[in-house]
Amino acid sequence: MMERQTQGAKQRIQWVDAVRGLAMILVVLGHITQKYYRQDISPVSTYVIYKVIYSFHIPLFMMISGYMFHRAYVDQDGEIKGARLKAQFLNILLIYVMFSIFEGVLKLFISGDGVDSTSVKEVLLFWLKPIGGRLWYLYVLLEYYALFSRRWIMKNIDRVWVIVPVALLSAGSAVFPSGWPFCVKIAATNLLPFYAGILLSRFGVDSIKKIRWAVPALAVAGVRFWFYFRGVVENEIPVLSILYGAVIAAGILVLFQSIQGLQKSRMLNGIGSNTMEIFIMHEYPLILGAKVINRFVSNVRISLILCLVLTVAVTCGVNELLKRCRLHDLIFRPYKLRVAKTPGSSTAGNDKAE
Repeated sequence: MMERQTQGAKQRIQWVDAVRGLAMILVVLGHITQKYYRQDISPVSTYVIYKVIYSFHIPLFMMISGYMFHRAYVDQDGEIKGARLKAQFLNILLIYVMFSIFEGVLKLFISGDGVDSTSVKEVLLFWLKPIGGRLWYLYVLLEYYALFSRRWIMKNIDRVWVIVPVALLSAGSAVFPSGWPFCVKIAATNLLPFYAGILLSRFGVDSIKKIRWAVPALAVAGVRFWFYFRGVVENEIPVLSILYGAVIAAGILVLFQSIQGLQKSRMLNGIGSNTMEIFIMHEYPLILGAKVINRFVSNVRISLILCLVLTVAVTCGVNELLKRCRLHDLIFRPYKLRVAKTPGSSTAGNDKAE
């Protein structure tokens, strides 16, 4: 049963927010372990955690994004809800432009202590590729929106002439140079999970909802993680890595829709309803928090947990403060603020793909 929770006039899907919350926690934890590893803070243990998280958390985020893209912007007949999709596309585009300029200018004057440096050229070319790669998710999301807004693709979404190119692009992404502009490599790599999310929305998660379907996914996860903890992490096969991530992500979606205890987690739902904001803002408290915590806490595991809790708590707190000051929509819904003034326009719940 698809559980819903009411927030004012909005209807939100609990299991979707819960999955988003889990994915966002993994994103933040992944970034923390990445910074710890680069700074040689217990490199062995943090590297293993980092590899485990990165083996499936991005496919999970992309799969739920694809699921909500189809749910929000495609009707039952496969027709695109053009006006609504355009509004969300422009909203994400404006957010990307604003924060790219803000972070680019900030990094020109502040670098070191966890803040990556940049150049004037890189800032000016933010439209070609994200500055430092940090906002790549927004960039790739815009590309997916543009691709799957094509009517003939959506009308034939489950046909072989759509499935085969998607599979080949994802499988062949390993040979793409990482320096290519327009995030070509990472967009191709994550195309399969996003597409799988669209199919899950098109045919319903009920088609794989039986709990037994989650068992193979968890088995795959167990085998993969066993190799990580055994130290076999360097010689990965890219195609298998993509499939591993997609299978594990699908298993997590099944579990969350099948187990009400997971769906009703207030913490996961709270984080999941603010994924865009947390994704954009978490880098700032993460850098400061890690620097302060590492001065007083020597145990790496405790330090990781404290940094995770502090980063998420501060980001959610700032987000709530922006809402109370009525600045939230100006920053994170710039285009929708304008659309809301137009008669007949509306948005509802978590029926948006970010």
